[in-house]
Amino acid sequence: MSNQQPSGFTSKAWEANKEETASIVEIPERFRVLQEVVARYQGVATKLEHLLYEICHPYRNWQVIVTELRPFVLKNFNQYRRHEQGPVCFSLFTEIFLDALSESKKNGKVVSMAMEAMLAYADKLIASLQTDSLALYREQLDSFFDRLVCLDEVDESVMMFMVQGHHPMKK
Repeated sequence: MSNQQPSGFTSKAWEANKEETASIVEIPERFRVLQEVVARYQGVATKLEHLLYEICHPYRNWQVIVTELRPFVLKNFNQYRRHEQGPVCFSLFTEIFLDALSESKKNGKVVSMAMEAMLAYADKLIASLQTDSLALYREQLDSFFDRLVCLDEVDESVMMFMVQGHHPMKK
């Protein structure tokens, strides 16, 4: 999201919108662990900071966020999976996807994208876990699956996106 006016373009509406939506964005402390895990990788850390800024912005656009978050978590999941805080990071990333689902219930495109991205991430992580590492993720996976079951109680149409998605839950 750009908050710079295109060069040579003057619009009072654009200026008013920019002022109205301008906010100081603070990234909550709970997300610091995500940053700590990738702190030594400057490019990854910069991309994550941008994502967290967008996620924490009061006027967030879930379609843009999910489009950027999916490749980020899929590409960098090994750095998080191998870290001692990997299970916490898994919970935080799935929480972000679940927030996107919850806040976008009326936008089928965003719900579909968020569900697909979240399940692709969970599937990739679970497929990569060995017996010993699976035990480390037990609590977070249990919580994740409990939240998936609760989606049906919130809005049964959201659950249809899971059933009809590319990542079957029987795995």
